[in-house]
Amino acid sequence: MQIRDHHGEPAVITAYPTYCSGSRATIRDGTGGKRHLPTPQHPVSPDSHQARRALRQRFRDRRRGLSTAQRKAAGDAVAQQLLTLGEFKRARTIAVYLAFDGEVPLDAVIRLARGCGKRLVAPRLSRGGRMVFLPLAEARLRPNSWGIAEPHRGHPAILRRIDLVLTPLVAFDRQGTRLGMGGGYYDRCFHFLNARAQWLRPKLIGIGYHFQRVPRLVRQPWDVPLWAAVTDRGIWRFSISRKIQ
Repeated sequence: MQIRDHHGEPAVITAYPTYCSGSRATIRDGTGGKRHLPTPQHPVSPDSHQARRALRQRFRDRRRGLSTAQRKAAGDAVAQQLLTLGEFKRARTIAVYLAFDGEVPLDAVIRLARGCGKRLVAPRLSRGGRMVFLPLAEARLRPNSWGIAEPHRGHPAILRRIDLVLTPLVAFDRQGTRLGMGGGYYDRCFHFLNARAQWLRPKLIGIGYHFQRVPRLVRQPWDVPLWAAVTDRGIWRFSISRKIQ
């Protein structure tokens, strides 16, 4: 099956060397790290459903407005950023997503991970709100009712045995709060992480464009925070915190 972007064009997959190394990336902590970097000029998300919906729509419109070349360049940059993470190099099983709605494509990440001998799984969704992760094999991909490509064969991965989960996002803040598409799939799937006092498997890494970083989002009780976020311009790690802001 050939995966296409939302313009109907074939997704471009770039060939990468099959080894786990790369250039150094700028790693920042959840407080912003390098203080001289400008703070993205986006409003704080108020604690209301209407405000969150408006913020979500604005960022979705912006990423959908990017060209195929711009999205591919962001995906290539994200792949190089991930290669600097020791957790990525040591990971045996990685959950990826198949880009949709202008999300950062993971073609380069998938190629690199396979070259490093890692096991890849991808989500399969159901309208009942359930999400499972099945082995990723392009020959076994089918579009679901939302038009998102997903695997349809294989045994579901045991969540606690997945090392890293690369999750798409609409926005993220300095504390690792993630704003998704609103379906709540990742939060329901990994709700057990909220009961932990330290980071164990799996570690959730949000993948997005640099413009999707905002100063603050209001964390809801059901939100599962990110361990880190990776964009085309850098990496942010977050301290574990279950405090509802």
